[in-house]
Amino acid sequence: MSLILAFVLACTGKDDSPGVSFPDDTDVTDDTGEIDPDAAVRAIDPSTLPAGANPCDTPRLVRVTWVVDGDTADVVPDGGGPEERLRFIGLNAPELAYGGNEGDCYGEEASLFVRELIKDRLIWLTFDGNCTDRYDRTLAYLHLDAREEGFVNRYIVRSGYAFAYPFDETDTFEAEFDADETFAREAGLAMWGACDL
Repeated sequence: MSLILAFVLACTGKDDSPGVSFPDDTDVTDDTGEIDPDAAVRAIDPSTLPAGANPCDTPRLVRVTWVVDGDTADVVPDGGGPEERLRFIGLNAPELAYGGNEGDCYGEEASLFVRELIKDRLIWLTFDGNCTDRYDRTLAYLHLDAREEGFVNRYIVRSGYAFAYPFDETDTFEAEFDADETFAREAGLAMWGACDL
């Protein structure tokens, strides 16, 4: 219920949490008159979304099927197709406990935050200079809409659930991610107020 409320508030401009915004003349309601988040995301002009100066691919519309942790998720193309694993560009979230290794402080919370934010959601992906990492994961920027608050990667860092983390050839927004981390750290948000960092 809180996610629905956050979504509606974001759409009406009464909250700064990520949501979906759309042109006033775009019909994004379902048969009952309720906002249809998928229709709103589909209505976005992907050319308005932030991407690298020389992106390795064109924007793609996908659905998040699973959130692995605070910086990794599985997606499928909107029209169907094979599942792929994404690594979110520009950030590094605290690690979860795995294979006998102790997890990092706030790893569980970061994963839950991202899961509540994007799981089962339709999102746009944009790209930077490199499309895959050494683990063959797709490197991408995630977008719920064209507003700054809808830039999921930055929202995670600015909310205090991940560190700014530049990747080779995918550092177009490095200064913005650094500023987001500074904001969260100075405000003591999420892991910055709970962990000994």
